[in-house]
Amino acid sequence: MIEYRVPLEEDVADVAARMSPEDVAELAACGHETPLEVLRQSIADSEFALALCFDGRAEAFFGVSTYGRAPGEASPWMLGTSELVRRGRALVIEGRHWIDVWQSKYRLLSNLVDARHARAVGWLSHLGFSPAQDVDVGGHRFLLMERISRV
Repeated sequence: MIEYRVPLEEDVADVAARMSPEDVAELAACGHETPLEVLRQSIADSEFALALCFDGRAEAFFGVSTYGRAPGEASPWMLGTSELVRRGRALVIEGRHWIDVWQSKYRLLSNLVDARHARAVGWLSHLGFSPAQDVDVGGHRFLLMERISRV
């Protein structure tokens, strides 16, 4: 069963310690040292952030940030454990809900994704995001994934 809750420090530490290898690699490519600090900062910088829990245990954090963005633009994000792979179908269904909510408020949703993170690129594609351009981040290829409001 999927549940959402306010981020708790013990959940942040637990998810950071079990973060998926793909997410850890993406963070390292961006020059971040520890998943724990990135999760804390992502939550702090977000207008909205929640823990995503399966059967009572936090497995990911997600949210949307307007930090450093122009009016009408925001960056959705998600970082989590490998448990998300087993819950792919549920994540697409739930993800569509949250993206639609945010899209009703922001004309442009976009964020960078490590091109090596095929599952994340695929998941975002299922949610209606498209690659807008390739971006070099510290010698690694990232994709700027965007979803633009049709309204």
